Amino acid sequence: MADRIVELQGLYARLGNGARGAVFECMINGQPAALKVYFEETFFHKERLAYEKICHNNLDGEIAPRYIGQVHLTRNDHHIIWSDIPRFQANPHIYSFDIYPHHTAIAMELLTGVTLYQASMRNIGDEQIKMITAELSTRLVTLHDVVGICHRDLSWNNAMIDKSFNLLSDTEVIPGQVRIVDFSEALFSSACSKKHFLDRCLNEMTNLGALVQLVADARPYYGEHEGQKLLFGVMEEEEEKKKEKNFKSAGDTDDKIDSDDEVEDNDEEVGDEETEDDDDLNRPAEHSYMSDDEMY
Repeated sequence: MADRIVELQGLYARLGNGARGAVFECMINGQPAALKVYFEETFFHKERLAYEKICHNNLDGEIAPRYIGQVHLTRNDHHIIWSDIPRFQANPHIYSFDIYPHHTAIAMELLTGVTLYQASMRNIGDEQIKMITAELSTRLVTLHDVVGICHRDLSWNNAMIDKSFNLLSDTEVIPGQVRIVDFSEALFSSACSKKHFLDRCLNEMTNLGALVQLVADARPYYGEHEGQKLLFGVMEEEEEKKKEKNFKSAGDTDDKIDSDDEVEDNDEEVGDEETEDDDDLNRPAEHSYMSDDEMY
């Protein structure tokens, strides 16, 4: 896949920043977009490769935000970006355009909605948490098995829920309403052994369960350990479904066994009756206490 180079037409407010980069609202091709700049070049290359692999598998816009392309920052863009990031304001000379080597950023779809953390602060419902968890699980499995990527940094700040999803009443998640962001720590199946990759994927799926509990417990108007109850509730529902399925499949066998037992019981009863009749025939005659006159 050839590199997509796009031109930055406008740079606006900073949307947020973390340990590996910062995200700004911008204008690309006349449309609002998100621009992500990176504190280290390694993070840029990992995320760019992750988006290219997702696009190659025709999953662009489903698992992650839609990838737009790379942006080469000008001196003016560079100055606006770094002067707005608090951690670098104390050392502006270190990150000047002539010294700081990272002048390439990634443009992607501007998502409108909330993070999973923000959703928990708005008292997202139990059923909605279950649906979002199922959707995240499906997306991670696709990411692992189809694309060959392990995210490695799944958190409630890296899962975005679209504003079209109602956190309290929706009963279905439409594809694209829940997406994963920030692939700067991604692990690629082509870059490590199969065993190591599978181990990391397994850990990631396990962490998803812990994330569900964390989100449920963080809700302001719910009691403590609600996440644990919710997580165990999901597990118990699955166990009940398995038990019902096993019980149903075993029902015919049990009925057959019961029928055989009934037949055997009937045979035993008939045998007992025949034995009693035989005993009557073999039993000696009882003595009569009638007098001789009564007998005749």
